[in-house]
Amino acid sequence: MLDGHGSDHGKIAAWAAANEAKRFLINNFEKLRTDPDGVMTECFKRAHEAVYLAIEKQPEVYASDGILVQDVDEEEWPLGYDAADGGTTASIGALIDGRTLVYASAGDSCSLLGLPAASGGPITEELVPEHSPTNQKCWEERLQHTGVHVVFDHPDMFDDQPHNLLPIFTRDNKGGWHMADSTLSRADELGCGLKTERGDRAAVVMTPEDGKFSQMMLGVTRSVGDFYHQTYGVTWRPEVVVKDLRKACEQTGCSSAVLILASDGVWDHWSFDESMRELVMEGGGIDGSAPTTKQKVMAFFEQTRLKGEEAFGDGADNLTGIVAILPKPAS
Repeated sequence: MLDGHGSDHGKIAAWAAANEAKRFLINNFEKLRTDPDGVMTECFKRAHEAVYLAIEKQPEVYASDGILVQDVDEEEWPLGYDAADGGTTASIGALIDGRTLVYASAGDSCSLLGLPAASGGPITEELVPEHSPTNQKCWEERLQHTGVHVVFDHPDMFDDQPHNLLPIFTRDNKGGWHMADSTLSRADELGCGLKTERGDRAAVVMTPEDGKFSQMMLGVTRSVGDFYHQTYGVTWRPEVVVKDLRKACEQTGCSSAVLILASDGVWDHWSFDESMRELVMEGGGIDGSAPTTKQKVMAFFEQTRLKGEEAFGDGADNLTGIVAILPKPAS
């Protein structure tokens, strides 16, 4: 699942990364058995490099001091060129022998593993926490010392700057970091919207105003591409997890697991548990009962499309998803 972003080169970034990731994993699939983390990390590195080459080939794009730039009107930017946009999320899964799921992710195209429990609702696991600007781990480990702004996104954020730039994190009295309650309240007063049905507020990683290039905003802390942001702590490196599907199914007594990979536009309208209930619980199980799994999946994404049109009209975000039923391995 790759969700490109950047008005000029987002689509180019997604296709370039997808093609290179597919090629690399086909050629190195057997190595996933012994070194899943290393293989997936190299896969994302190759995809990142492929995005660079693909964007560099575009008209009026060229490299300057290791950053891809493109020509702009002299009045817009005194250098005569500015950083080129373009990047993509990447959420990639590989199933080995029907038993082992290797999953790697950079960005906010979340993936869920659902296990229908013998009693009660399905157990839903987010495989990797989304790399949104509100991800405190990313802030502490990579962003806090770079000079980048990690702020709530609201309509007046560029008025009376920097007063209306509302930092997401603040230090506590022991020197640690936590979400800033005062700026959170202020963001709500200024109309900061809820990005998702889970209650996450819209937020961005914003390059400094006094940086070499114009301020650029990004909705994730890890991304393939986005080369200017990479100089401010954003990284292409994925988080990688390995799941034993037989063990997971045995723990809940289920005969199949459900894997959902979806772009963040889908998660604008569904909580994780709601999505899994729609696909697993409503109208029957996943083991052949009516309606069929395919019918339920199609109905789920049709509901998502209608929700997107109602909420955003023509401005609805990309609504793309993949659902896979993973039978419990025999041994």
